[in-house]
Amino acid sequence: MEVVVIDEAGRARTITATREADDPHRELWWAHTGGGGGNFGLVTKYWFRSPDARGTEPSEQLVKAPSTVLVSAVSIPWDDLDERSFKRLVKNFGAWHAEHSGPDSPYRHLSSLFNVSAKAHGSLGMFTQIDAAVPGAREMLDSYMAAVTSGTGVEVRSLDRGNGELPAMPGLDRPRELPWLQATRLVGTDNPTITNPTSRGGYKSAYMRKNFTDAQLAALYKHMTRPDFTNPDTMLVLFSFGGQVNALPEDATANAQRSAIFKMLPDLLERPGRGRFLSGLAP
Repeated sequence: MEVVVIDEAGRARTITATREADDPHRELWWAHTGGGGGNFGLVTKYWFRSPDARGTEPSEQLVKAPSTVLVSAVSIPWDDLDERSFKRLVKNFGAWHAEHSGPDSPYRHLSSLFNVSAKAHGSLGMFTQIDAAVPGAREMLDSYMAAVTSGTGVEVRSLDRGNGELPAMPGLDRPRELPWLQATRLVGTDNPTITNPTSRGGYKSAYMRKNFTDAQLAALYKHMTRPDFTNPDTMLVLFSFGGQVNALPEDATANAQRSAIFKMLPDLLERPGRGRFLSGLAP
């Protein structure tokens, strides 16, 4: 990376910092691998390169995106859930990721976003994708969905209505193979909540190193089903994490979250006329 810093004499100068062990500016590079935030100078250029890349051909320097992916978008109506099945559903998600979060897991090619929306919305939503070129990709995707819904008695439906960060994606309750860029644009260019200029919100992420406890699930169910809360745009978003992220030691970069199994993000959103925030959501 190239960064402009101020030296002891108050002069601005440009420094190139790399990850190489013998680079005298390596600590400046390290500080920008997750903890920079603009605090260590003005970055003017980044060079991105996979750790195992060789040569100078630009197309060979970065991890390649899959050519195609299998995608699934489903909803789970709140009318189909009671406290027992809700807790089981969320705990299944955590248990699956606890088992398959290692860097060598065959499921490392699968990623899922689970919108645990408040009951005021009417349903929960989930978007899942996997590299279609991975042997047994469809079977792994089906196995994941079966594991998450196991013991709940619920049947997933088509995601016909936007749910939190997910736009409506009807017809994808049956997995479909799409070009990677098309799948990325499907969920990345139409965010029903974050791209709404009339809403305001609060966000606080956490990296989960173990599954939810029963007490946490009880608190989550209590607040998500409160009858005095009518805002449909509040949710707890659960993301897949781990995989190759966990292959490095915690001190390898300034981003130290190298032992998480999934990521949790309470989205506390409010729109004009949609009611107040849901307090006490995070267990």
